[in-house]
Amino acid sequence: MRGCLFPTLSAMPTRSFSILELVMMLAIVGVLSAVAVPRIVSAGQHARSHRLMEDLQVLQRAADLYEAEHVVSLGRRSSGGNANAALVIARLVGRTDTEGNVDPVGEYGPYLKDWPQNDLTLGTRLVVRDTAAGAISYDWRFSRATGKFYPSVVGGSPTSVGRVGVSGIVVDAASGEVALDGSISTIGGPAGAQ
Repeated sequence: MRGCLFPTLSAMPTRSFSILELVMMLAIVGVLSAVAVPRIVSAGQHARSHRLMEDLQVLQRAADLYEAEHVVSLGRRSSGGNANAALVIARLVGRTDTEGNVDPVGEYGPYLKDWPQNDLTLGTRLVVRDTAAGAISYDWRFSRATGKFYPSVVGGSPTSVGRVGVSGIVVDAASGEVALDGSISTIGGPAGAQ
């Protein structure tokens, strides 16, 4: 076989991995996995938390713009009385007249392209209610008293009074303060603003 450019496989020396080398390789892969997997999972939760906060700010801006352009509050009917969740959503995603009546040719709106999904509860249900107390299941809550939106962060059920932390979000249901990564602030204003 001398002089042959490509020796046959039987002429080439073979060496296989020892059991110790295989165990060391598995240990290294295990350690890397133990470090990387939790970071990947928490990155997804962190992204959902940020998306929820962004959606909450968009909802609040839409409500503020509606309030600035209409003589009737977002949470009230033009004929008197309180608006229900369907009317609040229709006013924000549709067109309205000056009195807040939903009108396809109204001069105001739409303020939102679509009603947002709450990325923590994976739902779109809205309840118009001033407090979070009660057994009503929801994903978003609009308070007529404050004119603000609040998210539900506990699997589609109302948050209880006190601080509840989920995926980097802290909600104080009694005051409506919402925080991301521990910095308490009310959406639409500085800390303590209502």
